[in-house]
Amino acid sequence: GITYEYKNYHTPYLLQSISNPPIGYREGTSILASRNSHSMNFGNELGHQVDLNRNLYHNLNLRANISLSHRHKEDDMESISLFDILSMKDEDNMYAYYPFRQMYLEINGWALSDRLYYKVSIDHFTEYFLGKNTSAFTIPTHWVWKLSSENSLTIYLETQKKNVKRITPGKYTNHYSSISYSHSGKWIVTGFYDQEIKDSKSNQWLGAEISYKLNTETQVFLFYGSQKGGLVCANGICAEQPGFEDGYKITFRSLF
Repeated sequence: GITYEYKNYHTPYLLQSISNPPIGYREGTSILASRNSHSMNFGNELGHQVDLNRNLYHNLNLRANISLSHRHKEDDMESISLFDILSMKDEDNMYAYYPFRQMYLEINGWALSDRLYYKVSIDHFTEYFLGKNTSAFTIPTHWVWKLSSENSLTIYLETQKKNVKRITPGKYTNHYSSISYSHSGKWIVTGFYDQEIKDSKSNQWLGAEISYKLNTETQVFLFYGSQKGGLVCANGICAEQPGFEDGYKITFRSLF
């Protein structure tokens, strides 16, 4: 089906109901796409979101989403239209509105007698914020191969082209991959590879992790290697995380 949501934020955030989530921004699971996150302004923002979910044929599903937002017009600002936000042309009068647009298209489903799950997506993020124009085109993919009733292999493969204009301009190419083996629903062994290329200079981060599920609420993780610092988004929360170079990390996670 198709859903449309609209939200007009023009009052202080404390007056908004916390049970009513922000509209005009899509939360995804892609590692590379989530590094370009829109910061919601609950005091001054107008947002639209259209979401499409459709079963095309048996185990083949389609998902599409377009999310838009921008600031309200003030007296000294030139007028813009919804078409201007949809087209996101690089024009001077657009920057004062801090416009944001994200378009997402995905196909997913099961194949090979329901042993292979796949998700292939494209994500196009564009935002003008504080005089900077950021445009990122990402292709995330997700594959799960069921080896048995309790063992599985999971692979994430992603690539991204990002272009930043005006303030601190640059062109980036990013690649991310991870492969995990899950054994008996208890042990998970994962390898990570992260690469960023800018101006013919390449940086790489490699890591490996093993985790063990003590029970349904508790897990222990042991990581060795390097991780790229920067914006990390999970469960609707985004934060700047420091980089980690050539070391060990032990994590104990328990829900109670």
